Parts: sequence; C-alpha cells; structure tokens
Amino acid sequence: MRTLVKRGLSSEALRVIAMVIMVMDHFAVAILFLGIAQPNGWTPDLRLWYDILRDIGRIAFPIFCFKLALGCHYTSSAARYGLRLALCALISEIPADLAIKGPPFAWGWQNVFFTLLLGFLAIICYDRMNRRGWKYGVIGLIGSGACIAAGWLFKTDYGAAGVALIFAFYLVREFPPLSAAVCIVFCLIMGGRELWGIAAVVPILLYDGRLGFHMPRWLSYGFYPAHLLLLWLLRIAAFS
Repeated sequence: MRTLVKRGLSSEALRVIAMVIMVMDHFAVAILFLGIAQPNGWTPDLRLWYDILRDIGRIAFPIFCFKLALGCHYTSSAARYGLRLALCALISEIPADLAIKGPPFAWGWQNVFFTLLLGFLAIICYDRMNRRGWKYGVIGLIGSGACIAAGWLFKTDYGAAGVALIFAFYLVREFPPLSAAVCIVFCLIMGGRELWGIAAVVPILLYDGRLGFHMPRWLSYGFYPAHLLLLWLLRIAAFS
C-alpha cells in the first residue's frame, strides 16, 4: 500500500487506538446507559459523558474495517484468517448481547465480528474470481454483493453499509486519499452520530505501511469478547 507519511502509525498502533476507542464506546452503553440511565433516568452530566463517549466511539469501526481490508491483502492464509473471524463472531455473540443489549440472546442484532466476517467473504469472493479474468470478476462482484446484502438480512452491526465499507477499503487500498474518501462517504451516508467517524480519516492517513509490534493473536481476537464480558460483569456487580 502506498503511504503519505514516512513515519506515522503502524498497523498494530491502529489496532490499539481502535481497541481503546471501542472500550470507551461500549462502556457508555453497558455502564452509563444500561447500568445507570435505563433504571434511574438521565442526569445532565451523565447524558453529557454518554454522548461524548459514544461520539468518540464512532471512530473505531472505520479503523477496524480499514485494518481488515489490509489484513485480507497481506494474509498468508485466507482460510485461517476467515476461520478466526468466524470463531470470534460465534464466541462473542452472547457476551455482546449481554453487555450491549441486556438479554443473552438479542436476535435482531448480531455482533460486529459477523460484519467483519461478511466483509472478509466479500473480499475473498471478488479477489479469487477476479484473478481468473474479468468475466469471473463480474461473478465475484455479484457474490460480494450477496455478502453485503447478508449484512442487512442478518442484521449485523452496521448492516450492509458496514460490509460495503470493508469491501470498498479493499478496492482502494493502494490509494490512501481514496481510503479517506471512502470513510467520509460511509459516515455521510450513515448520518447522525456516525458523522463523528469522519475523524477516523486522521489515523488512516497516518498509516505508514509498517506492521509495528506484534500483538498475540489470542489478544487481538480475544479482546473483543473478553472486554464485553468484563463490562457485563461490572454492571452486574455494581448495579444489581
């Protein structure tokens, strides 16, 4: 991937930034909203902190999508990559429902790893078919479109738009300004609070092509379900 900076943020630095922001966002939902506001009502200070954390939290998703697009390009084994995403999606479903929705099974919403998995499948479908020629590439695009539609059908976090964002990041991965434009267009289409996600353009443009320090896979994948489970336990311990 071409870069705009000689020394900026590594791939793993982007991951850490997104992780920290994600925890802030989920803390607002799991603790400030479900733990305090829902049973007791809002206070002005509580509402202010909730809005601040949620607005900042919009930055995390575009960064994770950008990283996934890069990961699909550089991975040495697409099969193992997809399997890790699928396992994490399944393992995370109950912790995500408990922390973010309340009940252990929220059938009308699937956690964000299902969105990432569908984005991965959209990329692989297009990439593998496109290598065989443009006619097969058209078939690949149709398959990718089906993956995007599945995001809406199965009500994954961010839905079809989230899957499309991952796919679009992959298509323009060699051109940082276009990656920034894709992020901006996504946020404008989503509207509302998601407009704050435009700030993700800054770390995306600061990506310098380096991997950086190597985060263990058990941590990079296990962090999502683990932090959600901890937030749920904290809510239960503090407010039940």
